Amino acid sequence: MPRMRWPSGSRSATDGHMETKVSIEAAAIRRHPAEEALSFATEILGEPSAWSSSIVGYRLASEFQADWKLEVGCWLLLARDLGFLPALRAKIRRATTRIGSAPVGGPNDKAHLVLNQELAPAMVIYYFVSLGWTFDGWEPDVQNGDVDVRLRSPDTRIVDLQVKAPDQPGSVAAHRRVDGEFDERVLTAVDNALDQLDGTPGPCRLVVVSPQRTWSMDGNVLLHHLLSDDRLAKRPAVSGVADLHLLRGLDQTLYRFTVILNPWCNASASLPVSAFPHARVYRTIEGVSEWVPEAPGG
Repeated sequence: MPRMRWPSGSRSATDGHMETKVSIEAAAIRRHPAEEALSFATEILGEPSAWSSSIVGYRLASEFQADWKLEVGCWLLLARDLGFLPALRAKIRRATTRIGSAPVGGPNDKAHLVLNQELAPAMVIYYFVSLGWTFDGWEPDVQNGDVDVRLRSPDTRIVDLQVKAPDQPGSVAAHRRVDGEFDERVLTAVDNALDQLDGTPGPCRLVVVSPQRTWSMDGNVLLHHLLSDDRLAKRPAVSGVADLHLLRGLDQTLYRFTVILNPWCNASASLPVSAFPHARVYRTIEGVSEWVPEAPGG
């Protein structure tokens, strides 16, 4: 099979527009040897032949995809170490039921999309824990709302997270993207996540989205959506909304993180920029808004 780009960890172009060094390199936060992570990914996800009708099989077998498989193995190893691997494995099995469903083998392969949806919370936990946060719970029981992950910020406050991995990458035809990368799907998922966090304990609440597309979503599209129609103003208990993307270059693998902090959040829900190292953070101080340390760009 020829080399191809895939979502949730796609190869970036070498056209001079490479990611700046705000984002952290995957190797800098790796907790286990690469060989162990690769082996564990195979142990949990199965041999490539088990996914023969899905693009997942190609990604598990291809040398060109080994850096993606390595990161998946790292997420799974941390899930084992933190004790939520059995629950995660039960969800991963849902992807195997999509083998043979249409469409199969292309970038919108259903098994592949479902697998990425189920792995997204594990990726989020891995990223946050690697940068000084603490894992507190997987899908904790709450009386109101819905929480996928519970973490503690570096200052030990409980942060309830909703994690979404919407959209699909589609394909390129006549130099145009077709059947994928629909901003509206991502924005709808964000709105749904905000609704699901209503009434959860908190005191901090955070939405993390990881769209399944070749490139990270334009940060300004997400920003304009969140600041319109009082979406964040109506939710003072929501700390913010973030976008986490595994960006794979020919000579680098980075975790690209963009955070939009809620200008109207309560003091108890306010998270400092320092809680998000290696991120591009939108914040408002005394009525002045800015991106720190830089705007995310397209």
